[in-house]
Amino acid sequence: MTSEQGTKASRQKCIVKLSSAEHSDLEALISKGRQSTHEIIKTRILLKADVSDSGDGWNDERIAEALDIGASTVFRTRQRLVEEGLQAALQRKPRERPSIPRIFDGAQPQFGWPVPRQL
Repeated sequence: MTSEQGTKASRQKCIVKLSSAEHSDLEALISKGRQSTHEIIKTRILLKADVSDSGDGWNDERIAEALDIGASTVFRTRQRLVEEGLQAALQRKPRERPSIPRIFDGAQPQFGWPVPRQL
């Protein structure tokens, strides 16, 4: 997994180069079919973007058209692979700020009932 400066000044071109073990692991994920749709799409993006001997080496626009997704999704998946690794690229990015604050913080019982005061 390497990165290299692209022609666009605002974006960094991320080159996906998977090892043979990583490539076979990703193909096994697809063949099992037990992953979420999100993980399968990310896996297919990485397999199509792979420039190693066993990969296809497609560009972002071609991958986006073939998988019927946005080119920015392809770019972000490549970028996460290079910056954070294979597992991070396959999983959803955790939200920095959840839209709904946590209800259970450990101070109250799990069912949301108030803690009875002891006399």
